[in-house]
Amino acid sequence: MATIWREQEMHCNAREAWDAIADVSALHVRVAPGLVKDTQYDPKTKIRIVTFEDGNVLKEQMVGSDPDNMRIAWTASSEDWEHHNAGLQVHDMGNGHCKVRWTADFWPDSVAEGFGPMMEAGLAAMKGVVE
Repeated sequence: MATIWREQEMHCNAREAWDAIADVSALHVRVAPGLVKDTQYDPKTKIRIVTFEDGNVLKEQMVGSDPDNMRIAWTASSEDWEHHNAGLQVHDMGNGHCKVRWTADFWPDSVAEGFGPMMEAGLAAMKGVVE
C-alpha cells in the first residue's frame, strides 16, 4: 500500500485552520474553492459527496474527527482503486502559524501518483482561504 503526504505552512491561528477543515459540509467554500465546486454532506450517514471543478465526483465516508488534536479522517470509494484512506491534521507552530499535514494511503500503489498534485492544490487553496 502506498502512503503519500503533503504539508503546508500557513500564517494563521491553528484553531482557525482547524475550524475550516472540521466544517466538512463546506469544503467548497472554506477549504478548497476553485478546486472543489460543491460539497454535499449527510450527518446521519457521515457521507460526503465532493464535486470537483473538473466534474469528477468523489464519495467519502467520514471516519473520525478529533477536535483536541485537530485531526480528521475519511475513506473514499471509486471504481479506480480498492482502498483510499486519508487524514488532515493541523499542528500549531505558535506565533499565529500552523502546519497542515495531509496523509493518504492507496491501493493499488499506482493510484498514489495522481493524488500528490491534487493534494498540493488542495492545501494551496486552503492556504489562500484561511490566511
